[in-house]
Amino acid sequence: MVKELLGIPLNKTNNNNVTDKEFEELCQALNPEEREGAFEIYCSNNRDIELTCQLLGIKRCSKKGHRNQNTNLNVNREFIRPKAPLIWPNHELQEPAEVLFQIQSHPLVIDIHYYTCAEATEAITKFLTFHQSKKTYSELCIITGKGNNSERKAILKDHVKQLLKNMNIKNNVDPTNAGQILLSLKPQKLKITT
Repeated sequence: MVKELLGIPLNKTNNNNVTDKEFEELCQALNPEEREGAFEIYCSNNRDIELTCQLLGIKRCSKKGHRNQNTNLNVNREFIRPKAPLIWPNHELQEPAEVLFQIQSHPLVIDIHYYTCAEATEAITKFLTFHQSKKTYSELCIITGKGNNSERKAILKDHVKQLLKNMNIKNNVDPTNAGQILLSLKPQKLKITT
């Protein structure tokens, strides 16, 4: 009936078996009814694969033989778990924690164990810039460590205190833990004298 409506002779023989097979391969993903309808459209277009594929939205490889090439998949049988982002410092390997992950996971605390003074300055600057942009008025904590594992005199805590002093940020050592510095970014009240 569809052939009659489209004007295709019922006894028409397939003169080009190669293109018909190619079109059938292209239509393998379609269900049987859709495949039959697609083939009718293909026949009504005088077996023009390009035109039919455009009408049906079927992607066709431009290079001949490309579809039939075997795809070699390189599958590694061992699953290598990606290294988890380091949030807190690794004391065994003496690796510092990554600043951005610390801010994301524990925004009010930054741990600068194993940082050099230059790295600590950069980390604290990022930490404070983040909180100034968010207008955080909660108490913030910088963990410097007590310096018990330092080869010489611990300098990181003194460096951080001097850095905060230069930034005009009031701070004090945590009375319960000498390895922590507490600070707040609350706007300071101005004393007006008359």
